[in-house]
Amino acid sequence: MSTGEAGSATGDPGNSPSFAQLYDTFIPVFIVAVITVAVFLVLRRILTRNYAPRTFLKSLRPQYVSERSPDLPNGLFNWIGKFNQIPDTYVLNHQSLDGFLLLRYLKISSAICLIGCFITMPILFPVNITGGGPNQQLDLLSFGNVVNKNRYYAHTFVAWIFCSFVMYMVTRESIYYINLRQAYLLSPLYAGRMSSRTVLFTSVPEEYLDETKLRRMYGKQVKNLWIANECEKIEETVKERDKVAMKLEAAETKLVKIANAARLKSIKKGGEPQGGSTLDNDGDGESGSVAARWIQPKQRPTHRLKPIIGKKVDTINWCRSELERLIPKITSMQARYRAGEAKFIPSVFIEFYTQSDAQSAYQSLAHHQPLHMSPRFIGINPEEVIWKNLKINWASRVVRNIATTAFVIQVFLITTVSSSAAAAGAEIYHHPDMATSLLAQNLPKASNFYISYFILQGLTISSKAVLQIVGVILFLILGKFLDNTPRKIFKRWSSLSGLSWGTVFPVYTNLTVIAITYSTIAPLVLGFATVGLYLIYLAYRYNLLFVFGCDIDTKGLVYPRALQQTTTGVYLSILCLIGLLAIRTAIGPLILMIVFLVFMVLFHVSLNSAIDPLLKYLPKSLEAEEESLLALEDGKSNGNQMVDEKGTHVAAQSTLGRSSDTSTGHDLPAPPQKKPNLLSKWLFPHKYTDYHTLRRLVPRGFAEITYDEITERDAYYHPAIASYTPTLWIPRDQMGVSKQECRHSSKIIPMTDQCAHFDDKNKLVWDQDSGNPPIYEEKVYY
Repeated sequence: MSTGEAGSATGDPGNSPSFAQLYDTFIPVFIVAVITVAVFLVLRRILTRNYAPRTFLKSLRPQYVSERSPDLPNGLFNWIGKFNQIPDTYVLNHQSLDGFLLLRYLKISSAICLIGCFITMPILFPVNITGGGPNQQLDLLSFGNVVNKNRYYAHTFVAWIFCSFVMYMVTRESIYYINLRQAYLLSPLYAGRMSSRTVLFTSVPEEYLDETKLRRMYGKQVKNLWIANECEKIEETVKERDKVAMKLEAAETKLVKIANAARLKSIKKGGEPQGGSTLDNDGDGESGSVAARWIQPKQRPTHRLKPIIGKKVDTINWCRSELERLIPKITSMQARYRAGEAKFIPSVFIEFYTQSDAQSAYQSLAHHQPLHMSPRFIGINPEEVIWKNLKINWASRVVRNIATTAFVIQVFLITTVSSSAAAAGAEIYHHPDMATSLLAQNLPKASNFYISYFILQGLTISSKAVLQIVGVILFLILGKFLDNTPRKIFKRWSSLSGLSWGTVFPVYTNLTVIAITYSTIAPLVLGFATVGLYLIYLAYRYNLLFVFGCDIDTKGLVYPRALQQTTTGVYLSILCLIGLLAIRTAIGPLILMIVFLVFMVLFHVSLNSAIDPLLKYLPKSLEAEEESLLALEDGKSNGNQMVDEKGTHVAAQSTLGRSSDTSTGHDLPAPPQKKPNLLSKWLFPHKYTDYHTLRRLVPRGFAEITYDEITERDAYYHPAIASYTPTLWIPRDQMGVSKQECRHSSKIIPMTDQCAHFDDKNKLVWDQDSGNPPIYEEKVYY
């Protein structure tokens, strides 16, 4: 439904077509959603790679914490029961903290809207329906149908209750997140990672871009140190090398395919399968001599150095020549960068020996001048660094967070104001003296647009999310035409689609904000929001358990931001109600709402000042507590508790960061509290979702995390400095073409023909059963 339609829906209070428009929106969307889900139910039985890849992909590692999900039954509906039995915490232990918190946010948002229905509808529906206004159909249920000013006290006190409930939920979830984050980051699995011990300092003054000064500044606690470099030239050279290397790989594959096609054609005509002599099959002959038995020189892969008018060259020979020039050049450049002979930029990564040392450096003031060596970051994965942003110095650094505000303004405020203005515009033109009352009457009617909006979002997003038709088409159809090398086939098969948390969360926080904003003006919105958000939750739950991968790890920091943005709905709800009451000149309710707004602001400021440090830092008290608990668990499992002279459990050495293998008998102590009922758990989060309780949710039973010497040396260098020459992978053939090509190309760049071949129809096949392919790289847990 467009904004104009939303406006026209509210034009005549005596003949409101709101129910008809709701019906017209719901029916086609519902039919499309049913068809989409039906297609999903059928396809998920056939296309396991697209709809349940996390259950079997070998690229998901069983070591550390298994990333795979349990298999589901393959029937149309019998999988639903087992799906419902898998707890959301499975995502936390086997996918990511961010994924788990996205599910929690959608579930909490749906719960807020559901409880909001119970708070608002029993009181406001009767008040609005009998409000004495001329509205009909769905508009009867909104604020605009109330004429008697005394009735606005009902809206005022309901707004007090509901908005207070929302703020309590934000507070409760903030406490939950803080305790979960602390348990997550202090657990051995994450405390032992390099990222948990590494601090990024930005806006570093030029005089401190010196390793000696920085080591003197932070002392013996420093293990490794990387000063960021200006890497534009080496980055361009590495990109050129990789581009030429992939071009060579594609050309070699094409050569083998053309030769194999000629062999198959010869076989059909009764020729010898190996083409007669096999003298050169060991690869020692002249370059290309084996392929030359099957194809003419003009059939070899060629390309032009410039489009259309450029000189035509033999692709394989040209690529080898280019790589022979580029590879030594890059090796020399990388050596100069590692030796500190390149230009520095104002950012430094410092790795400490322990997480505690890193936290101390992160929490302390680094420089005596304001904005220098700040902001600081900890827990940054090298793969997540936006390297070009490290050039920003303190003078030009401007931190703004306007995306969500702009989104709210665009999607909510503009739509609301334009809808109500369009609805009342003609009447205001004819009766300018009634402008305020007409706006007050028509502003709530814009909620009809959002009712349709939630229907559309809830049904279409959830159904399309599980079907993923675009991804399926790309995988099945485009893959057949575009995947012309073993590398491309393997990458398409093994790569999982991921989520960009910075774009996913704002969409659903905005939906929640809209629902909260209209809670007292048009409570019916809450009902549709409840259903819509819950359907979206179910869709993401399935995808996070069985489909999506995790490329970006924010350590859950997107969650408190989403909670803070949710409070925008509280303020908009209060401000809209204040505006409507002012237009209606309802002085008593207006004063009460203004007082409540002041109270909300004071509470919110106090809440943020209390929790902000806990969102950024790990407290010393819990570091000591975690070591004590780990020592206690080890003592229990070994039958030998470690205690000091006073009977206190202690660790002989720092246990943070070492593995904890529950599979060998290491048991957690009993829960600190008895299992509470639902109400007690909700009312006392500080007691029933405290650190000791939530640490039981974090992953356990994993292998020790270790890093080889090269990985430690290059971890926080720019990728171009740490980049190595790629291994090329081509399919093998029965004629010896691939063998010879590998022999000759490997003199310049590593190349192999293992684990891939052409079948009897000359179709490229990756040998999945032969284990990991030669280009497989074990993911490093930074």
